[in-house]
Amino acid sequence: MVHHKAELQFPDNYTDAATKKFLTDYFETSNTPNAHDESAKYFTEHGVFCIGPAKAQGHSEITALREKMWDSVPGREHRAHRIFPFETNKETKNEELMVYGTATYKHHDGAQKDTEWAGRMELAKDHKTGEKKLAVLHCFLDTANMK
Repeated sequence: MVHHKAELQFPDNYTDAATKKFLTDYFETSNTPNAHDESAKYFTEHGVFCIGPAKAQGHSEITALREKMWDSVPGREHRAHRIFPFETNKETKNEELMVYGTATYKHHDGAQKDTEWAGRMELAKDHKTGEKKLAVLHCFLDTANMK
C-alpha cells in the first residue's frame, strides 16, 4: 500500500519520538485511499472518531465512516501545521493534543479545494499490546470551502 507523506510540525521542545512517529504514520495512512481497515487500527478497540457531526465508535464504525468520507473525494492530503501537546489527563491517563492544519481535497471532476481543520486527540496505551492508539479524535473543519 502506498502511503502519502504527511507534514506534521511539533514544538521544538517536544521530545516524545513515539508520539511523533505514531501521528506521522496515522496521517500518512489517513491520506491513503482504501486504507480504511488500516486506518481504524490506529484507534483503541472502543476508540471514538468524530468529524463534523458524524461520530463513529469502534473499528467497524470507524471503517464505515472512513469509506463514506472517501466516496466523495478520490484524494486528500492532510497537513498538521501545529501540534499542541498538553499534559496527561489525570482522570483517563490519556495524552491530550490539539492539532491545527489544512487539507487539500481532490474531487472527481479534477478540482482541488483547501480547507482548514483542527482536531482534539487523546492517545491511550492499548491494553493488549501497550502501543499508543487514538482513544478520541474529534475533527472540526470548514466544509463551506470543500464543495
